[in-house]
Amino acid sequence: MSNNMANPGCRTKCGSLTVPYPFGIGIDAGCSIHPIFDIRCNTSSNPPIAYLNTGATNVLNITTKPMEVIDISTSQIRIRNVLASKCYEENGELSTQELVFLNTGVSFFTVSKNDNKLILIGCDDLAMVFGFSLYEGKNFSTGCMTTCSRGQDVSNNGTCSGIGCCQAAIPKGLTIYLGFVNRPGNHTNVWSFNPCSYAFLGDHEKFTFRGTSDFMDPNFVDRIVNDVPIVIDWAIGTKNCSVVRNSTAYSCMEHSLCVDSESGRGGYRCICEEGYDGNPILVQAIKVYIDECATIPCAGICKNTPGGFECSCPKGYFGDGKKGRGCQKEHDFPILKLSLEKFFEKNGGMLLKQQMSSKLNKVFTTEELEKATNNFSKDRILGVGGNGVVYKGVLPDQRVVAIKKSKQLEQNQIEEFINEVVMLTQINHKNVVKLLGCCLETEVPLLTTNIADFGASRLRPLDQADMSSLIPGTLGYLDPEAIQMGLSDKSDVYGFGIVLAELLTGRKAIDLTLPNKEKSLAAYFIASMKENRLFQILHHRVLKEGSLDQLNAMGELVVRCLNIKGEERPTIHECIGRIH
Repeated sequence: MSNNMANPGCRTKCGSLTVPYPFGIGIDAGCSIHPIFDIRCNTSSNPPIAYLNTGATNVLNITTKPMEVIDISTSQIRIRNVLASKCYEENGELSTQELVFLNTGVSFFTVSKNDNKLILIGCDDLAMVFGFSLYEGKNFSTGCMTTCSRGQDVSNNGTCSGIGCCQAAIPKGLTIYLGFVNRPGNHTNVWSFNPCSYAFLGDHEKFTFRGTSDFMDPNFVDRIVNDVPIVIDWAIGTKNCSVVRNSTAYSCMEHSLCVDSESGRGGYRCICEEGYDGNPILVQAIKVYIDECATIPCAGICKNTPGGFECSCPKGYFGDGKKGRGCQKEHDFPILKLSLEKFFEKNGGMLLKQQMSSKLNKVFTTEELEKATNNFSKDRILGVGGNGVVYKGVLPDQRVVAIKKSKQLEQNQIEEFINEVVMLTQINHKNVVKLLGCCLETEVPLLTTNIADFGASRLRPLDQADMSSLIPGTLGYLDPEAIQMGLSDKSDVYGFGIVLAELLTGRKAIDLTLPNKEKSLAAYFIASMKENRLFQILHHRVLKEGSLDQLNAMGELVVRCLNIKGEERPTIHECIGRIH
């Protein structure tokens, strides 16, 4: 279902522009959530032109997407640009001059700090912008200056480096600004290749500097006006989610999430929950659960899940059920049975039978665990450690379990392994994962849990052999202080903080596919907390579960746990107490 839905009985199009609710076509027509969101459609032009309410702001595009990640670009409009300029005659006399003025009128609409920049084109010129920032709550000024005295000095490779072209950032929450171009020298020394200078705010990713050809292009202004829009962030109202959520003014519908505006002066946005489509702020909109299986992504049995799908094989077949690998018919091979018996005896099966406590629920077969994990599929991996890989499994009774596939065991370690299994069956504690059983039919024994190494601390320094055995996944949880000082009772607190950060953000401890500043979850989380951006990095499901105060408290606990100095971290008992 398209998310670009208007109020019932209201038009959805003004020329090529699609107008979704909370915007609506018609002044005071009751099609928008508030008169500020009215779109005036001038049908006397061909094609029709859309304007924001009663002003002269020409709207080119409106975005309201039900994204699964919280992204400011889900609530934006793009408007036609305006430029400030100065042009000179050959003798230095000013021939034309234009100023640029923009006033969004309300805090609902702010000039996007992330998408727009102040851009100046010209030689030895200065561009200035003055305005008011809602986020900072005060007036501001910014600008940039270009340098060049010869045409050959200006780069033609598309970069805006300060020679003939410069850029400057703008503050967050900008609602009103005035811009102009100034040059004391009146272009007398550069007039032959640069008679005019231009300044504008706009989407910097849509602009490419073309060197001196931009200076002499008679269509330069039209190009910027038509191709480089100004990006405006929009929000509903002036109150944050925590304030408006329980009031009659709240506009986020069922199966949608509320996200605070980044303008700094209130307002919020709505996005669809994972797995749902539609307009998240339209009362009459029916939220449609996305049928992922409709695209036939599996070769076997497909089951829809929130935001995705799961593939499996029918009874009598094995495999992961996915296209390309599919399902293969099971066969009863006598040789396989002999191999399984061999591994059962090799891995201490007879010894386990002799010592097995009645508390051990089951000795699983290889077939049972392969079915539970889709043949140990990569997409079932929960984590990788120094001693093996942990997979997510689903048993026939729908219990969700963790299955640990250990590294190769030496024969002299078998008795130790069996003794550990027997010992783990006797542990019964509310804070310890219960051991359900084990499998001895594979070359490497399989366990559903391994609480023995849940805590990493051994209260000793790490030697070179320890470090060489650590893989990136393990390093993501390792206490930085332990590398120099050795593990302590606070090292597990650091690892606990990483796990809590993973749960809050849905990110991995270390993800080498992300930009440098986001590769380490610990560093990224701490930096986000310092910049008051906690709610921008939290997973959308977490945002729905807790209050702002609770989420802030969890964020602060993570930062305390990740303190570089172990002595300044809380105890694990204090952490558990804060969570309860």
